[in-house]
Amino acid sequence: MIELIQERCGSSRNKALFLNANKSVALQGIKLHLFYTGDSVIHDNALFEQNIFSVVQELPYKYRCQDQLFYSFRPDLAFFVNGIYLGYSELKSNYTNQNASKNGRGKVIKDYFEAVKAYYTYVDANAMLSEKDKEAVRRDFLKVFEKAIHISTTDIKDTYVIRNISDFFDDILETCRQGKFDREEAEKRVMKVFKPYPLVNPDVDKKDKFKELFTAHYGKPFIEKEILYYNFIERDVYVYDKIMIVVDRLQLRSQLDALMLNMNIDT
Repeated sequence: MIELIQERCGSSRNKALFLNANKSVALQGIKLHLFYTGDSVIHDNALFEQNIFSVVQELPYKYRCQDQLFYSFRPDLAFFVNGIYLGYSELKSNYTNQNASKNGRGKVIKDYFEAVKAYYTYVDANAMLSEKDKEAVRRDFLKVFEKAIHISTTDIKDTYVIRNISDFFDDILETCRQGKFDREEAEKRVMKVFKPYPLVNPDVDKKDKFKELFTAHYGKPFIEKEILYYNFIERDVYVYDKIMIVVDRLQLRSQLDALMLNMNIDT
């Protein structure tokens, strides 16, 4: 059963898509529920409440291959549902002259860059391994980054979110193959998609702002929507006659136009 779950997870782009397609798995007549959704016709939210959401502080991630430790790091917060890893967040304190924009994003990018560098050193440059073997190691080794629903970094004011950091794997690997190991150039590219989360109420005090940020990303109902409708938390910003409207991407354009019409705004 564990091998089946690992195989399906490895073939999925991320944990949200994996859980969406594998809310339960069955093998030899045994059925295991990995995630219960809410609003069941029969059970209402009773089953959903059985899901176990957990947060672990500074959980070390270590990767060994052939009894050799070649990479480790420790994210500030790691998030799980029913023991299944979802993603992680790096916290930065404005009171120590650090912030999410520079230091937090930089830390996430550095950790991923160093992981790909380790992959190059111990796996990609190993002539004894086949391409199939190398891909298998990559899936297993880099899953903490590449299978995450999203990776975030937060300070008391702002949160930045990145999805699909794996999109930069090839570029980072290539700079390693060329012997350049150019993290600065990679960081510039990643920063462009490591975007700030647009707050609904940007003018509230810091405590309420922080509450909105974490509720929107890691509250139970929002994690469920992430799994059921991947990219749910990302929002698009529309500007009509200098009025900024922030909407969830799941909100249809027709609904937005209707909203604009009710506000007597010409779209």
